[in-house]
Amino acid sequence: MPDVSVAAFHGGLSGNKLASGDGSGITIADGKLYISLYNGNKIVAYNSIPQSAEQKPDFAVGSPDVDTNTLDSIGFITNPIIETDGKSLFVSSDFDGTLSVWKSLPDENGAKPDFKYDLAMSPWDSELFKNRLILAGKDKVYIWNSLPLQGELPDLIFEGSIGSVTLKEIKGVAVDEKYFYLADTNKIQVWNGIPNKNSNPLFSIDALGATRLSSDGRYLVVAATEAPSQEMIKMYKIEGLSSGSKPILIQ
Repeated sequence: MPDVSVAAFHGGLSGNKLASGDGSGITIADGKLYISLYNGNKIVAYNSIPQSAEQKPDFAVGSPDVDTNTLDSIGFITNPIIETDGKSLFVSSDFDGTLSVWKSLPDENGAKPDFKYDLAMSPWDSELFKNRLILAGKDKVYIWNSLPLQGELPDLIFEGSIGSVTLKEIKGVAVDEKYFYLADTNKIQVWNGIPNKNSNPLFSIDALGATRLSSDGRYLVVAATEAPSQEMIKMYKIEGLSSGSKPILIQ
């Protein structure tokens, strides 16, 4: 373990929200520590080696200050996941930890959202079904029972568990007239409709590498990006779905 961690993802741990990302670099020159922030669109620098997680960088290169990401000024969204009811637009980002809402469908370049949620979660997948919006990622699920067009808070928040299921690394969510689905750590958990915090799933399906999910009420489609190439797209028939259901492989 490091002696000091100076960055925290979405503020979930002590430290600064530096938005480093996968391709960041670090170097020391003339006693100063420079960190390139791959997704922060700048370089931050410490005049000396930081001694605590709360110590902020002393200055930034490529940005007016250490807290500003210049991409925010143009409405840049990292890893966007899109949902729409044909009238409004909802775009979530696992990396940014945000949900951007356009009350009306944007129809021009650079259209900014009407408002943006800073979420205490990292939504990996989303679902819009019958005026209900669902975000899910890691160990959390947010559910709005009606579309949040005025900045409403979620009606349901699940964190850590739903019934007997421990939530760890949710990568997919789907819902249809019959079932509610979550993909988490190589399993698809299946509930009878929207659960409450004490609801146990009807059953689970083993699904190696399952990530994003989609259901049209006839088939459940599973994107398994971490599975072998021949198993990356799977389809399950909803009728007769059970823990022993075998997928149709799409190659």
